[in-house]
Amino acid sequence: MTTQADQIHVKTFDVPDTQQSLGTMLRADVVSLGALTAVRGTAQPGFHWTEHAKPIVGTDLCQVHHTGYVSAGRIRVKMADGTEREIAAGDAFDIPPGHDMWVISDEPYVAIEFPRDASR
Repeated sequence: MTTQADQIHVKTFDVPDTQQSLGTMLRADVVSLGALTAVRGTAQPGFHWTEHAKPIVGTDLCQVHHTGYVSAGRIRVKMADGTEREIAAGDAFDIPPGHDMWVISDEPYVAIEFPRDASR
């Protein structure tokens, strides 16, 4: 018999299910929560997508749709059309594909994101 308590999923980013990194500049701690995935992304001061990720990913701009909440630091996002926006601690965000981003704070940028299902 399944109880409602069995439906509660709790994990810590300190012990992620998986961890991905891009050198020492970018790390993603991933936890699965039933049908939902949560990612804690940490980008170090000086991280710039076009400098650090573009050569590895192979696209001119980031093609990931990011939705989440910033817990520390600040970034600048520039869309393909030239639109720019600063995103800082305390902000919830939704960034469509086709952007560049770089850390503009002296502290690491930390965000909790909820990746979208690519089929939606």
